[in-house]
Amino acid sequence: MAARDGWFDGRGVELNNSTVRARRAAWERILREGAVPADARVRLRQEIYKRLQSVEPRLPDDVHRELTEILVGYEMLVEMHDRKLSERRAGAPEGGSRK
Repeated sequence: MAARDGWFDGRGVELNNSTVRARRAAWERILREGAVPADARVRLRQEIYKRLQSVEPRLPDDVHRELTEILVGYEMLVEMHDRKLSERRAGAPEGGSRK
């Protein structure tokens, strides 16, 4: 079994750096074109949920509780980001809606 690769240790896979960079080119092209395929977000979310379902039973209870709080916060962040993008596309001022 491979050794644990820390998410934020500056080596290997970095959640906020190398992993995103690896996928950035394809997403930048899609975003430049202004059209994210309708099913792309659904597919990615389903893939993430499927993987989380696979990992969940193996988590100790204390880690499960902590990770649950993190995931709920992350979902909120994603929703905020989605709302911000929707407002930009609709021409609404940032942080608010059109009047």
